[in-house]
Amino acid sequence: MKFNNIKREHDKGELSTSRDDSNVTNFRTSSLSETEDDEEISEIVSMETGNSSVQESIHKILTQHKYSPTRKTSKETFHKNVRWESLSSNLFVENLPPQTSKHKIEATFGSYGPLTHIEVSKPNLGNKGKKFAYVQFSSKKDAERAFKGMRREKFYGCEIKMSFAEQYDEYTEIIYYPPCMKIFFPPKYDTGLPFNAVPTPGAKKFLGKRGLLKPTDVGFNDVGYKESVKMYISNSVVQVVMPEEPAQVKMINQLVMDYIEQGNQSDEFLYHLEKEIKSMNPKEKHAQFLKNIFTHGTIESNFYHWRIFSILNGDTFESWMTTPYRIFKNGPVWIPPTLNQDKKLDSMPECFYDRAYNHKNNYFNKNKKKFYL
Repeated sequence: MKFNNIKREHDKGELSTSRDDSNVTNFRTSSLSETEDDEEISEIVSMETGNSSVQESIHKILTQHKYSPTRKTSKETFHKNVRWESLSSNLFVENLPPQTSKHKIEATFGSYGPLTHIEVSKPNLGNKGKKFAYVQFSSKKDAERAFKGMRREKFYGCEIKMSFAEQYDEYTEIIYYPPCMKIFFPPKYDTGLPFNAVPTPGAKKFLGKRGLLKPTDVGFNDVGYKESVKMYISNSVVQVVMPEEPAQVKMINQLVMDYIEQGNQSDEFLYHLEKEIKSMNPKEKHAQFLKNIFTHGTIESNFYHWRIFSILNGDTFESWMTTPYRIFKNGPVWIPPTLNQDKKLDSMPECFYDRAYNHKNNYFNKNKKKFYL
């Protein structure tokens, strides 16, 4: 894959052929500090290949960086002894029909944002079998939207009553994400798209019920089908995720530096590097991680490709553009990782406000419409 002489575009998804070469060489290396571990260096087995630059690159990666304990993501702490409506993200819902289930609560209230707790009562025989429920959101903002959108609305034929309740401190982990937010998480399956991109909810209309065809299927070579696939891919998303281990990030950064330093011979260097890494002994330290970098659609591979493109376009290893953009013309939209890695996606993005159950007002963010159709 060639990244030279390309520049990201945010409006039309096209690539220009101009860039400032000074941005390429002006990347920072402060995050690539060397470790002083002579014992680990002595354990490395020398690689006898014909490409000295590849040997040197792999040797630097394996000897200079060690794994450190997994970074602990700070979790949002909830207010204790909440007694005011303005401080709670927990809703108390009354007058629910007897057939109310956790799944139905997720499909309705969960459409307003991620949930951390759902508790549905047993039927009240003295009130025609009606139920009540506690629905706690991860975000207070989403709880307020759900309160305004669902209050006095009919839930499967029953007009519900709602109020804010005391917040449960022990429920901090998100147990349910709205389907539209799944594009922000790397899929655990093969989507069949470049870089294992995830199609947006509106992308399915381009393929219809037939979905993606196999090369042996009838209609695979039809012009109309190819145009549909083209639109399907352009309406998909690649969420770039930074590896949890700081040592892994440093190793990828080192590979990116080595790739850029090769200049006109970068493609040849990348070819030999990939070949050398894939031939590594599986028992060797970091072997599986390095192989994942050159495996289609993995977290490590997508992060590596994004990092090269990011640095070539003037970003640094410490600071980069977080606005979604396209790397290739008509390709999927890439969403860079957040600068604050401890910040988790715990609320509904504004571009999906219009997907809420019983949605009345148009909250749709027109500036992001081209990315989330």
